[in-house]
Amino acid sequence: MQDNGRWKGGVEIMAIKKSVWSMILKVAVAVVTAIAGVLGVNAMTL
Repeated sequence: MQDNGRWKGGVEIMAIKKSVWSMILKVAVAVVTAIAGVLGVNAMTL
């Protein structure tokens, strides 16, 4: 049963990937919000 250690490492990698994805999502939402805000201001001034 040596695969057990490797499986634990895989779980750790999955956890890291999950945190990275959540960070990417937060950044994407922030960028979209910023773009929407800029477009909203531009639409109001037109």
